[in-house]
Amino acid sequence: MYDNFSSRININKFAEMVKTWQDKRINAINRKIKKGVAKGLSAQDIAENYIEEHFNICNSKAKNKKEYKASLE
Repeated sequence: MYDNFSSRININKFAEMVKTWQDKRINAINRKIKKGVAKGLSAQDIAENYIEEHFNICNSKAKNKKEYKASLE
């Protein structure tokens, strides 16, 4: 399917570039959890703070983060 390794890298980079605001926000939450664990905190304790937000993001019909935040108010 791929001619060489470099074409696979280019496809992967393109896939990374095409992310929705939901993908970006969930990745940010995951980074916060990882940083908390690195500081010695429990991942479960940190994740509990973000469970509701994750659910809201996944079920949001907003087209961008600004619309999402406005819908929460």
